[in-house]
This record gives sequence, structure tokens and C-alpha cells, in this order.
Amino acid sequence: VAETDAYEFVSWTGCTPLQEAPRRAVVSNVTAAGSCVATYRLRTYRVEGIADTGGTVGSATVNPGTCAGNVCTVGHGGAVSFTAAPQTGYVLNGWSGACTPSAQNPLLASWTGVTQPGTCTASFRRSLVTVTAVPSIRVGQVAASLGGVTCDGASCMNVPSGSSVQLSATIYPYSGRFTSWTCTDGTTSVAATINLVANAPLTTCTANFTSFVPVSATSNNTNAGTASVLLGSGGGTCVSTATCYVDLNSTVTLRATPSSAQYVFRGWAASSANVTCPVANPASATTTLLASASAGCLAQFGTLDIAPD
Repeated sequence: VAETDAYEFVSWTGCTPLQEAPRRAVVSNVTAAGSCVATYRLRTYRVEGIADTGGTVGSATVNPGTCAGNVCTVGHGGAVSFTAAPQTGYVLNGWSGACTPSAQNPLLASWTGVTQPGTCTASFRRSLVTVTAVPSIRVGQVAASLGGVTCDGASCMNVPSGSSVQLSATIYPYSGRFTSWTCTDGTTSVAATINLVANAPLTTCTANFTSFVPVSATSNNTNAGTASVLLGSGGGTCVSTATCYVDLNSTVTLRATPSSAQYVFRGWAASSANVTCPVANPASATTTLLASASAGCLAQFGTLDIAPD
């Protein structure tokens, strides 16, 4: 018997194949009518879907034939298709091999008219993402860099996913203080400089700042006594014992100290017409002040009045 492109010989029924030539058969000692039947089957081919780093490939359809995972046995002239599944942070880069990608769905690729073994390979690449840093208020500045190169506008655009983007926050002198980073991907940190692994398509990180207001305390007579500002529970920085820059709406303590027994504290007042001094107790040498705005306080000292004998 002769084979064709599509079919291959399998076996004989009703006669004996020759050992040296299985596609030939003989009938010995013929004593009655009979038949020799040659059985053929459709040729099949192994077609495998292959994925490189960044994803997987699985079979979608085959006709005629069968599939086990990403490996299919396809009948001669049949069709097979595979689907690509990118992992998180990757996108499909393209198909190669025997398959042709679908115009409607690039993740799907097929091979029709299969007449030989073959492979369909999906390649993947890192997806491109954007990381942007912004300040919560304008008392400091932020920067973003990739590989030591500063990104324009504190925004690193079209960065391969999985890259490490460095974010930094700096404060303007005496304007406020940095408290934390909060990012839309869930990242948080109290460090002013962080390295963010960029995976989300768009990540915005906010540098949270607290603004400062100046609070000062002066004496109406430096020979009579001194005035000082003490930081409270909020943050701040002092340039001297009498002048501090403190968290907006924080509470600080003011203290007036006479220089000797001949002087006494007479009360607190605003140090000029341009500022206020909203202390809790103007008559107390040690009192608190809510820093809701700039404040300038004057500690008023006088001499101790001694009655004559």
C-alpha cells in the first residue's frame, strides 16, 4: 500500500504483513473468498507553545487533536491556537515561530494548516510605568531619580517596571519639616530618601510636610531679665533661646526670668504692632502659646517696689 501526505499506514487485517516490508501483505493457502484491509490514520504533529521570561503560554483550541498544557498533538491540516499570559509587571512583546497573532487580540496566536511539527513562542518585556513625587505643601521640594539621573519635574516616565526609583524630600530653611512619604501603591516611609520599586502603571508619592511659624520672645529690658521659647510636643527648630520656628498649631512654652531679686515680671505683651502674643496667661512668667500664626511676645520687667520703713 502507499501512504499519502495526510495519512500514514497503521496495520493489515485479514492478511499477513511481510516482516521485511510491513506495508506489503500476503495471503497463503487461499481456499475461499476473502479480503485484506489496510488501516490508515491521519498524521499528527507535536506543536508546543513556549514562553520566555515574564509570562506563560497555554493552549486555547485545537482541531483536530488534543492538548496537554502547552503541548498539542495536531492532526494533518488542522489548526491550533495558544494564549499568552504576562506576569505582573510584564507585557507581551510579540510572537515568533509558526503562529500568527490575532489582529483583534494580540495575546492569542494560531497556526492553521499544520503539516509538520513546530513551536509558537511568546516573548515578554517589562511594562513601562511612571513614578511622580509631589510635595503636600510648598515648604519643601521633592526630586525623583533613576540610576543616578534626575528625572525632569520629579516624574520618572516610561520606566521599566521593577526599576528602583529614588525619591528625596528636602525642606526650605526654617519653613517646615518632613514627616513621611505616602504612595498610591501603598508604600509609606518616614525616611526623607526612599527607593521605590516601580510596578504599578502610575504611582504618585506625596512628601508630607508640616509648615513652621516663627515664635519669638524678647525682654523689654535685658538688664532686668530674659525671655525664652521652649518647644512643646510639636516639632520645630530654634535659632536661639528666644526665637523658634515651630509646627503650625502646636503649643510652645514662654518663660520670663528676672535677672535678680530687684526685678519682677510684669506681664506679656505683643513685641510690635505687626504681631500678636496670644499667650494662655499673660500675667504668668511661664505660660503657653498656641502657634496658629507668627507670634512675637515681649516680657515686661520692672523693679521691685519696696515700701519704706
